[in-house]
Amino acid sequence: MSGPAYQTVDLAAYRPAYRRVAGEVFRLLQARISAARLPRPKGSYSIVPRSTEQRIAKIVIYQHDRGKRIRPHLWPALSDGVYVLLRANGPAAEVLRESAVILMYPDFSERLDGTRTLAVAPHFDERFHYFPVMAGENLENLAAFLAACAIC
Repeated sequence: MSGPAYQTVDLAAYRPAYRRVAGEVFRLLQARISAARLPRPKGSYSIVPRSTEQRIAKIVIYQHDRGKRIRPHLWPALSDGVYVLLRANGPAAEVLRESAVILMYPDFSERLDGTRTLAVAPHFDERFHYFPVMAGENLENLAAFLAACAIC
């Protein structure tokens, strides 16, 4: 395992406001893509593209007093909230890099820090770049971006 990781807790344990935002993005995704591309673990939402069975993106709630930070000495300065994670390694990341999705959505891709990654336990080998869902974010546009990632 390289880099920090986060072990989520059941979605019901997070603040209602964060659950509403994450749940709304997921609901908007459900209207756009097949349920088979949206497995729903109990602690976060995942998106699997058509081209591989690896998770290409995740919607994760981070709350400092919930879940567990793994390798906390490497932990980035994150505020509590909802985060979008995009795959940084493996075949799913290659599919994403080779697609035009990132270029088509500069509002999101410009917020990615290509040097930092997180994993979500227990899959420590799956690394993700991340960005926060901002207050007032257009969730329809965010869902469209994530749906485009899923059809890669």
